[in-house]
Amino acid sequence: MFALIDCNSFYASCEKVFRPDLTHSPVIVLSNNDGCVIARSQEAKALGIPMGIPFFKIKHLIKRHNVAVFSANFRLYGSLSARVMETLAHFSPHMEIYSIDEAFLDLSGIDDIEGYAQTLRHTVQQWTNIPVSVGVAPTKTLAKLANHAAKTKSGMNGVCIFHPDQDFRKIINPMSINEIWGIGKQYTKQLQKIGVTSVEDFISLPSGWVKRNMHVTGLRTQRELLGEPHLSLEEQYTPKQGICTARTFSKAINTRVGVQEAVSSFAANVCRKLRKQHSCAYKITVFVQTDSFREQHPYYGYISDVLNTPSNDTVTITKKALELLDKVIKPRHNYRKAGVLVTNLVPEKQLQLPLFPPSSIDEDDKRQTLMQVIDKLNHKWGKGSIHLATQGIKPAFQMKQAYRSPNYTTNLWEVPVATI
Repeated sequence: MFALIDCNSFYASCEKVFRPDLTHSPVIVLSNNDGCVIARSQEAKALGIPMGIPFFKIKHLIKRHNVAVFSANFRLYGSLSARVMETLAHFSPHMEIYSIDEAFLDLSGIDDIEGYAQTLRHTVQQWTNIPVSVGVAPTKTLAKLANHAAKTKSGMNGVCIFHPDQDFRKIINPMSINEIWGIGKQYTKQLQKIGVTSVEDFISLPSGWVKRNMHVTGLRTQRELLGEPHLSLEEQYTPKQGICTARTFSKAINTRVGVQEAVSSFAANVCRKLRKQHSCAYKITVFVQTDSFREQHPYYGYISDVLNTPSNDTVTITKKALELLDKVIKPRHNYRKAGVLVTNLVPEKQLQLPLFPPSSIDEDDKRQTLMQVIDKLNHKWGKGSIHLATQGIKPAFQMKQAYRSPNYTTNLWEVPVATI
């Protein structure tokens, strides 16, 4: 039996953790630069605020219903996610962290699954103040649907269990194919064209048609919906094959120095992530983009190059990124977005070094030690406390975060203060 634990309205719930006055109030979270809505509490959903709507279009609703607004604070959300996952680890030795707010657990051998799942919910709520829903089923795909039922069906009390000997078809059959894990937008359009709109319709399709048109992945999904487990827990962390940092600027940048500061910061962030997963990169790509709505001749440029030796060193990759930027950037443009992408990643312990390396082994060891020290200092004192001069002192590309909450759990100077 697989259990899928999903945090309810996670970003909005995180904002409520340290704001008990908002427990029953509508809350929304905005995207980078406070552009559009990316998370809503149940109270905000009840007001009819749609996901993805631009913030300026709902300001009248915000004022009328006294909706609490927050800028995205991913550092806070990541910290609270780690606390939720640490709590879930107490309930099973086998866990797959699927996303920032979802995890699969193996509940094989548990007799009273209903009671166990309710205990899990209450423990997460008590230890983290984050509400969760639990779906349990014989396969991971069914567990996803069970979790959806736990959230949307009345009387479930946050837990839905599909027992192997139970007829749960009456619950999942009416569900839309949009709710099936593994069926994306393209397959959804393809299925709708032939009249397949529900889970029942998809299950009823001939397996030959599914394999021919949706390949082995689609056939595996269909069999999982029939109760045949084909997906196991992925307990081992799989390193990413590519890492990208890109930002839309709060206002257009029309100076070369301003764009250089942004690209330097993005390169440093990419290197930090590379070192975190113990990888090095061969290929570096830099891209810049103007505002397609405000420029008469919009421009999008990108350029790539390969390092002689794969690296995760901030100085090396930043230097290469700035060299590429000089080749792709054009004057007399107002740039609204830029980014750095690294691909062709390899484990840092399995590097193929050149026969005649440009630097000595001692120099490489010193540089690695320097990067480790920088990472430790930035982890202790906050991201960006130690950085390259090319990143600037007061960068022009800072995101607009007019409604950001404090970093309650990651910044010593922003922890909550209780007054008597």
